[in-house]
Amino acid sequence: MSTLITTTVQGVQNIKYDASTTAMTIDSTGRVSRPVTPYIYLRGNSAGEVVSHGSAADYTNWSTETVQGGMAFNSSNGRITVPVNGIYAIAAKFYFWINNAAEHGVMIQKNSTTFQEYFTDLADVGNAGRTDHTVTVSEVLKLNANDYISFNCNADISGGSNHTNCQMVMLG
Repeated sequence: MSTLITTTVQGVQNIKYDASTTAMTIDSTGRVSRPVTPYIYLRGNSAGEVVSHGSAADYTNWSTETVQGGMAFNSSNGRITVPVNGIYAIAAKFYFWINNAAEHGVMIQKNSTTFQEYFTDLADVGNAGRTDHTVTVSEVLKLNANDYISFNCNADISGGSNHTNCQMVMLG
């Protein structure tokens, strides 16, 4: 037979991992903050067309603006690796610099397997010249420690810092 033991603690402001490390703070209104939340913010690092339609290439044209809590970005393969199990929010914006009338797209991949596709079909554009579009992708999903996210692109994409960016944050 097991016994459930409950206690009520009043006036606790900080929850600590050990005597020196605050793991969580609760303010007087009940807002909870954690000193380290896994997070990464990436920006495009090269203006102009960096991925071309027909290439189906992993997007690697990021520069790291902010990283904390163990998130990691590998610029050689475009992978964003998470440090711990959890629910993560992913948001990315790609600036399609479309030079041809075709279907252009970005696929979000988890551990190299596509789980969501975002496409723009411009077959009706004809020979009107270059057409620009911004595609925003977002997902919330459960990831395990060392899982990685990447973006496989089959599109004409401009990699400028004010056009293309990505953020990932652990929600819980």
